[in-house]
Amino acid sequence: MAPDGDLLEVSRGSEASFLAPLEVGMLPAARSAEIAERLDLLNVRFVRDVQALAAPQLARALGKEGALLWNQALGVDPTPVRPPERRPRAVAEETLAQETNDSRVLSAHATRLAAELATGLRARGEGARELTLDVTYADGHEASATRAFTEPLRGGAGIARGVAALLERAVRRRVRVRRLRVSAWGVTSEPAQLTLWNETEAMERRRSLESTLDRARARFGAEALVPATWILHGLTVRAPARP
Repeated sequence: MAPDGDLLEVSRGSEASFLAPLEVGMLPAARSAEIAERLDLLNVRFVRDVQALAAPQLARALGKEGALLWNQALGVDPTPVRPPERRPRAVAEETLAQETNDSRVLSAHATRLAAELATGLRARGEGARELTLDVTYADGHEASATRAFTEPLRGGAGIARGVAALLERAVRRRVRVRRLRVSAWGVTSEPAQLTLWNETEAMERRRSLESTLDRARARFGAEALVPATWILHGLTVRAPARP
């Protein structure tokens, strides 16, 4: 970084020459009081002074910090390059009030999570190209299932079917489940690919119905319209999935 705060691009292979005139205190490994004192006794003031020494010499003088300092003076960073962490666009999750392995109860909770996820995406005009269902069992064991889709899922019915299939794949143990989490990835706001007229008409009817349900719940409360299977387990619609 330049003195004025701007970033400088150092071409590959010129790292050592770029660092050479800098004060040795610029190197992270030289900033501790103990190392700084030892370098001062060795009359090492600049990075070029470190570069003039051999790695074994630095190791004898500074211990394990010597090798690290030598690498830093040459601009060598052995840390492996990691890809940026991928984050989901929307998440709906729940810690069950009562741990269970009853498939009917788990299905009802997963369906509600799918509805919450779909509501949040629908409010933003988005669709999901990939869904992930994470399961945490009562004994702490975790399982996960993921599926990618050629066309982004935009309707609640499609997301619900996707989550139901993931639930069957993820829950393979008889141990009670403690937590469920559904995540949407590869979210896109691009218009969906055109389909046949009859299919488009059916999709529009489903979207119109879902929009009507959203408005009714917003006006009369989350308990206004709830699937019968949810009522059996005391479930209602919660806030939309968080982005």
